[in-house]
Amino acid sequence: MPKNPVKTIPVNKDFFMKVLNVKGMSIRKLGAATDLDVTDKTIRRQLNSARMREKTVNKIAKYINVDPYVLTGRRSEENEYYNPLLHLERHPYFEKERRDYIKQGINENIKNNLHLFDISFEQYEALSFDEQCRFQEKMFQGICTAIQDFFSEDAYGNKEMPGCERLFYELDSYIEDHNMTEYAETTLRKRFEADPPIGYTKKMIEKMTPDELLDLDRCLQWSRMDNPPDHDIFADEYGDNRND
Repeated sequence: MPKNPVKTIPVNKDFFMKVLNVKGMSIRKLGAATDLDVTDKTIRRQLNSARMREKTVNKIAKYINVDPYVLTGRRSEENEYYNPLLHLERHPYFEKERRDYIKQGINENIKNNLHLFDISFEQYEALSFDEQCRFQEKMFQGICTAIQDFFSEDAYGNKEMPGCERLFYELDSYIEDHNMTEYAETTLRKRFEADPPIGYTKKMIEKMTPDELLDLDRCLQWSRMDNPPDHDIFADEYGDNRND
């Protein structure tokens, strides 16, 4: 008996079997695969119980190159209008690996890359925000160039390899989010504290998060658009000589 509880996850037996069928596999073939180190009897028993060891699921998914999230039926259960069986090529095992990678977070991934060259993460953190962003951009450019030089398509079979473009898009979004947060803290908070909008107090403004400040600013802008002033704001600024 194992000393620690064995982690199992729910498995939809019917969907599992359909995936195997599309892949031209069977439980007997899986049991005969030496790479899996699991018998067909064990697979059947776990399927009949509607639960399977997570380790076994991942091994089988990797062997037949299917995302475990799809193999277990969870993907179809969470979206009844989408049938992944019709597009299994869009859900390779790589999807799981990418999810695991993303869970680490960008900082952890940067740290791993820096350590390859004997650079500590503390050195990276000592850089200014702009320097960190420029470093990421140059690092991504170098990696994408190498990828395009040595690979003709990505893990999904896309020759355009949109993942490279996505990296720069996400970096741009990250920079924009940072700038918006800084704007909320340095500009909006001071403005609203000095002159709280109707229905708000200075204490309420002090407790608001940057996102809440940005939402408040947007609401005020929309309110002004829906209820324009009853006088000519351009006349206030430029006088009556606008057409001169």
